Amino acid sequence: MDARILNHFQESVMKSDFKFLDVNFSSFVETSFKNYYNDPVRARECFHLAAVSTLISAHEWVDVKNTLNRGVVIADGAPIRFFARLQKSDFGGIRGADLVRLVIRIDSNRRHFFIGSNFGMLQNLRKAIQELNSDFKFAGSFAPPLINMNFDPIEWLSQLNLTDVDVLWIGLGSPKQDLLASKFYNYLKIDTFAVGAALEFISGDAEECPKVLQNSGLEWLFRLYSEPGRLWKRYLVGNLKFMRIIFIHCIKGIKS
Repeated sequence: MDARILNHFQESVMKSDFKFLDVNFSSFVETSFKNYYNDPVRARECFHLAAVSTLISAHEWVDVKNTLNRGVVIADGAPIRFFARLQKSDFGGIRGADLVRLVIRIDSNRRHFFIGSNFGMLQNLRKAIQELNSDFKFAGSFAPPLINMNFDPIEWLSQLNLTDVDVLWIGLGSPKQDLLASKFYNYLKIDTFAVGAALEFISGDAEECPKVLQNSGLEWLFRLYSEPGRLWKRYLVGNLKFMRIIFIHCIKGIKS
């Protein structure tokens, strides 16, 4: 068998190799994702960088879970990787900001479009990207008005002129960005990434956690310290919900 075809088959199997809390995860690390992203014969995909809040939403809303399972889900949050590795020791994952930086550095050919929280952040993002890769093709950006989870982006397609775009990035918070990314992917059939706060970290609009804490499972604590007014509910209430979900999952596993 041709080596490229074999490699493509192996990477395709990797795309959904482990189910955790009813969500199909792809066990990518940076090296394997780089190889997969650069594969010229692979299908375009809708990628979801899943944090704890993403899994909570998937647990509470079946539409979110189904949306995730139609795409490629990569573990962003360290708590997900920790608990998943109790069942699968080689379970992978990539921080969202690290994945975005990886693609920026290795891709000087495809045209990228960014949807983010506000115009100022997107302007700062463009400058930061140029510092990472001066040959990167920044096709444009858009800061949308407030939308609900049932919003259909078809009305944006002609306005945004995405016909020549190869990769679309969305950083609007989960689960809204995951539902929106899936809808854009269904219309455009291009690589679409739901990446959360990663764009704000790269732009410098949000303070990024120090390296020493990034893989410790305590990044949430740093973010809570940095933005307590905005994030206290997500992390204090959300973490309790997540631990409850994990506890129920473990009880079911013992019973079965």
